[in-house]
Amino acid sequence: MVAASLCGATNATEFSLFAQERKQALSRLIDYEEAPSHDTFLAAVAPARSGGLRTRVRRLCCRLCRGTPGVVSLDGKALRRAYEKGLAASPPLTVSAFASETRLCLAAASPGDGENEVEAAIKVVELIDLTGRLVTADALPCHTRMAQAIIQRGGDYLLALKGNRRHWLARAKQQLAQTAPAVTERTEISHGRSEWRQAEVVAAAEPVMPAHRPSSVSPAGAIRPSR
Repeated sequence: MVAASLCGATNATEFSLFAQERKQALSRLIDYEEAPSHDTFLAAVAPARSGGLRTRVRRLCCRLCRGTPGVVSLDGKALRRAYEKGLAASPPLTVSAFASETRLCLAAASPGDGENEVEAAIKVVELIDLTGRLVTADALPCHTRMAQAIIQRGGDYLLALKGNRRHWLARAKQQLAQTAPAVTERTEISHGRSEWRQAEVVAAAEPVMPAHRPSSVSPAGAIRPSR
């Protein structure tokens, strides 16, 4: 029932249909011969119609989020071809926070009127407890407001640094050139291709921006994909 609700089901009939159509996947979690009928689901949710079920699900999600430290990835996705007529250049956008360990979407937000993806990303950060977690994001939200929002929620950050922040990038390159970096490599099969990655990391002698702790700097890394 919880899985069906997360996929958009809203009533007992849809719960039962979901259990029938997704039996192969759900059997890995709960072994059952026949999917429960809609009457069975009605009986299960009857005591919780006052809002108790929603409260319990929220508590469960909060416990999962707090109890599993790890990496949280921020990313925005545009809903292509879902725009209103005449707004092809501005499709709906959603920014989500994805927990890599539990493989759960912890929170999501869309930009409001006059806002952009960066504003939505900060909204998402402010919705979740980041204590003991590392937040990763691409170069778009690489700025002081995002870093400060993550720190205030108790997390650490790994933000991509590219040409859009040329002064920070120049300082990072200078530090990499002045210090022998630690080098690591990794080869993996991803998206149907073999990818080789190399990262060089050095400890930062001083914060890249004011009021931030000295940490480490790293280039975007070298990626050499091959089919």
